[in-house]
Amino acid sequence: MGFDVDRYMFKNSATDTDESPKLHVFCDASMTSYGTAVYLYTQSTSALVMAKSRVAPLKTLTLSSLELITAANGSRLAKHVQKELQLIYMTL
Repeated sequence: MGFDVDRYMFKNSATDTDESPKLHVFCDASMTSYGTAVYLYTQSTSALVMAKSRVAPLKTLTLSSLELITAANGSRLAKHVQKELQLIYMTL
């Protein structure tokens, strides 16, 4: 009973041959929370594809540790988006 749903990101995505899409990943952390956002970007437009945020653990960690955790989450999220959107030749 499985079926596929095509994802429609940009208005002219089927006709834009000269504009290769790029993934832009933004990560940030504070002492209370951290988060990651992934955007799909072309020369003419951009769109938020996926974002994820978390509350920092109760155990006190340094800001550097939280930034590293956020960077790892950003890498995993970008890989997931690239796989799900079937973007094989993608600039990150």
